Amino acid sequence: MKADPAERWLTRVDAVASGTASPQAINDLREVLKAPHARAVVAAARLAAERGWAELAPDVAAAFGRLLTQPAKVDPGCLAKVALVETLNEFEYGSEALFLRGLHHVQKEPVWGETIDTAGNLRGTCAGALVRTGYPDIRYELASLLSDPQPEARCAAARAFALVPGEASEVALRVKANAGDAAPDVVAACFSGLMALDPERSLDFVAKFIDSDDPVTAEDAALAVGESRLPMACALLIAQWEKAFHAKRRRMLALPLALTRTEEGFEFLLEALERERSETALAVLEALTVYRDDPARRTRIEDVVQRGETALITAFLRLFDEDPA
Repeated sequence: MKADPAERWLTRVDAVASGTASPQAINDLREVLKAPHARAVVAAARLAAERGWAELAPDVAAAFGRLLTQPAKVDPGCLAKVALVETLNEFEYGSEALFLRGLHHVQKEPVWGETIDTAGNLRGTCAGALVRTGYPDIRYELASLLSDPQPEARCAAARAFALVPGEASEVALRVKANAGDAAPDVVAACFSGLMALDPERSLDFVAKFIDSDDPVTAEDAALAVGESRLPMACALLIAQWEKAFHAKRRRMLALPLALTRTEEGFEFLLEALERERSETALAVLEALTVYRDDPARRTRIEDVVQRGETALITAFLRLFDEDPA
């Protein structure tokens, strides 16, 4: 069997990991970060971050820059480059120019007789790094990334917009939410981002998507509304429950209602647990697990369950970590 050319470099990383901190250990990692093998470079970078050796940040940045110029076979899927950016984020490294290079990087790789771009996740990770550094033109970059061919990049752009306060960010996320996306996670990130940026102003906008004909979009909107914990969120979700004609839709609304963490929401779900049957009752019970660590509410849930069907009792024992024996 042919020896792994990266193995001797990985052995050096292991030696540093098992030893004590010293100038020599830091120098050893610095040398590994210059290695021509991505696996070893990533291992060294991660160990440096774990030890808090921020003096190695420029060396990690240099390694990232080299990988940006090397063939895809050196770093297939951009996994090493993503790991290096994550390490630079841990070090709070601030090279905007380097992250911009990563944001604009495209890496074509052969797959089943064609080529695909595997750098979508890298572009998204670099966008997050630029938000962290306070890059002044970040909104322009994120606006372009929202229409990136790769869904992971678009999703990262939506999440990043949520970290850039201001009406311009809200407008961008509203436009994208209205336009929709082939990847449901992108629209879900828009909903969450809007509720993070300005929950009061965004509540009605996001809530209208609960009426979407697409069940995934409807559920994502309901979850964003519930997670906001706004006083009006609970009333809005209860109104949606009461007008729901199908049990499947009520089941979808159970978790968002529980996530509001309001007394009104808890009481409503407790009544639903007692009133509903079969799958809907089970969905309500599962949603109520958010109160598993609240002894008083847990007891009230159990009291209702004990008056219900056997399947509900069994589910309670499973979901609330009780021993059915």
